[in-house]
Amino acid sequence: MTDELLEILLESEDVLRPFGFLDVLPYYAVVSTRLENFLSGKELASKIWIPDGPLILKRGSKLPKLSVEEMASLSSNINFLRLREKHLGEVKERLSEAEAKAWSYFPPRKLADYYYATNGEGKDKPIERIFIDIDRGKGIAAEDARKVAIALWEEVESDENFRKLVGDFKLFAMWTGSSFHLYIFPERQLDHSFYDKYLSYSKTTPSLFNLLNPWVRKVRERTGLPVIGGHEKGHDRIVVDPSQTPSGKLARCPFSLHMKDARTVDGIALPLTREMLEDEDIVQYLQNQTPRSVLEKLDEWVKNLPKPANS
Repeated sequence: MTDELLEILLESEDVLRPFGFLDVLPYYAVVSTRLENFLSGKELASKIWIPDGPLILKRGSKLPKLSVEEMASLSSNINFLRLREKHLGEVKERLSEAEAKAWSYFPPRKLADYYYATNGEGKDKPIERIFIDIDRGKGIAAEDARKVAIALWEEVESDENFRKLVGDFKLFAMWTGSSFHLYIFPERQLDHSFYDKYLSYSKTTPSLFNLLNPWVRKVRERTGLPVIGGHEKGHDRIVVDPSQTPSGKLARCPFSLHMKDARTVDGIALPLTREMLEDEDIVQYLQNQTPRSVLEKLDEWVKNLPKPANS
């Protein structure tokens, strides 16, 4: 693995404009070289921000599938990345399959989020990882979301009924750039029906076996915060949402940019240890991170990534 591109980014005045024009692909190519274990076998996706226009989602269920290995391979292809100053029509015939796919998912001169299919594209595939979004509504501080994340970690970790169902598992937390995600990596794959039986949330027909309900209730009691389960967004509350777990759903990749709008990066998704999540000063530190500061300590951040238990 060469770090030539990483050096180019860090030597540039703006790591998202290393060749004189806005381009997130070089940044994502570099971080992808450190994500091959975490994203192995997962189809990638992107959300492209168009100034004064709609958000555009690119994903493997609609387009040729893009892999993390293909993204990582671009980190050693400096000539291709420089070529992106031109318009696609001028160079399309000169591109490899991987280069053409990456161009489509991450067009130059546009900001884009980096996503992946949590448990693969398609329907009814086994669950390799349970993904829980801790979504804070307007009026809720990021620090409160951190308190919910650590309380939820502790509830999951101490739930013996859950352990009997899934066996051993690993927990992993991530800062999204605005709030927190919590992952559960079971030691073995779970049937796709596990989500519907134990994690899916419904106000009208709550499952007697549902695990989310008692987790949320206990977190709400412990923190005194307005925590609910489900996936309905709302002001002044924190939603504990596992709905992006089933196959065909998407999760944010570690090191993805987080956007305020089509012209502004306002955060970076970062992997956290349990100790970092417990640190009462961590939110301000995370909010101060930039694409440059993350790349400067990239290999330190990478140490926080887990190796999925069932990989």
